[in-house]
Amino acid sequence: ATKQPYKQVKSMMNLTTKITSSAFHPSGQLLAYASNQRKDLLKLVHLPSRAVLSQWPTSRTPLGKVETMAFSPGGGYLAIGNAGGHVLLYQIDNFGAA
Repeated sequence: ATKQPYKQVKSMMNLTTKITSSAFHPSGQLLAYASNQRKDLLKLVHLPSRAVLSQWPTSRTPLGKVETMAFSPGGGYLAIGNAGGHVLLYQIDNFGAA
């Protein structure tokens, strides 16, 4: 029996469309993933607890169709580029300096 070098630890099934972008927070504590198939489809996962965060984004967060995203090097901001040609900048509290 050969031991597998990689082990799946969690499967996030929160989006029903294909995932088109993802980004790890510099601290390694967050994973952001999104789909450009419909508007406002972005999720954040707290990796140590493996929990999908429900407090943000909410149904009232106007993201549009997310095409790309990146955390700032210090981890204090998340930049989101959408299909409408806008870059949205959000401050991410408690996960790094700006």
